[in-house]
Amino acid sequence: MKNKFLIYILLVMSTLIISGCSTKNNDKENSSNQESELSNSTHIAVIDSGINSINSSLEETIVETKSFIEETNDDIDHGTPISAIIVANKDALNKDVYLHSYKVIDSAGKVDKQAFINALQHIKMRDDIDIINISFGFRNDSSDIMAAINELVEQGVVIVASSGNTFGLNADYPAKYSNVISVSSIDTNNKPLRFNAKGKIDFVAPGSNITSISSQGEEAQYNGSSFAAPYITKKVLEILDKKDIPKNKDRYTTVHKVLQSMSTNLGKKEIYGEGVPEKK
Repeated sequence: MKNKFLIYILLVMSTLIISGCSTKNNDKENSSNQESELSNSTHIAVIDSGINSINSSLEETIVETKSFIEETNDDIDHGTPISAIIVANKDALNKDVYLHSYKVIDSAGKVDKQAFINALQHIKMRDDIDIINISFGFRNDSSDIMAAINELVEQGVVIVASSGNTFGLNADYPAKYSNVISVSSIDTNNKPLRFNAKGKIDFVAPGSNITSISSQGEEAQYNGSSFAAPYITKKVLEILDKKDIPKNKDRYTTVHKVLQSMSTNLGKKEIYGEGVPEKK
C-alpha cells in the first residue's frame, strides 16, 4: 500500500512537471509569434482631425479609429489627405503598414490640448506604435506634453511634427523639442514657403501644391508644413522597413542620423535644417 501511494505521488509530480514545461513552451511560442507579427508590420499614429475611409488604400490600412473629442469625421479635410500621403506607396514596402487615427482637431480647426495629451497617453499604453505624425502645433510649451513626448521617445516611438506656419517665428511645439523631428516646407524650386517657421528645423520636404486624396475621396492639392510632415513620416516608414532598428530609447537618434545621411543640403539650417531627405 505504501509503495502504491509513493508511485501515485511520483506520477502526479511527473504530470505537473510535464504540464509546467508545456505551458512555458506555449508561452514562448505565443510570445515569438507576437514578436514576429509586430516585426513584420509598422504602426503609424496620425493625431489629427480624423481619417475618412474614402478609398480602399486607406480603408484596408486603418486598424484603429478613436476620437478624443465629441466629433468623429474629418470635416476640415486635413487628417485624411495627410494619411493618404503617408501610405501612398505602401505596397512597395516589405512590411505591412497600419494606421491609427486619433482625432483631436474639431470641425472649426481647433486643437483640444487635453485631447492631444490623452491621445499621447493612449499611444503610450498601446506600446505598438512606431511613428507618430503630428501636423499641427502649439505656440506655447506645456510640461504635460513634454513629459508625454519624452516617455514615448524613451519607448522607441519616432515622432514627426510640422514646424508650423509661423511666418518667420520659431517652430511650434512639439516640433521645437529636441527629440521630435521638426519639418518645414519647400516649393518645387526648393525655396521655403513665405509662411514657414525658422529656427528649430530638422528637415524640409515638399509642401506646395501637394496632390493627395481629400476627405471626400477626390484628388486635391494642399500647401503648408502640415503636408510636408507626412513626406518625412513616409521616409521614416521606409527606413524602418529596410533597416532593423531596435525599438528603444536610441531609435530616434538612429533614424535622425539615417535621414541626415539621405539629405541634400539646401542652405541655412535655421531655414532648411539638414535639407530634404531624397537620396536612396
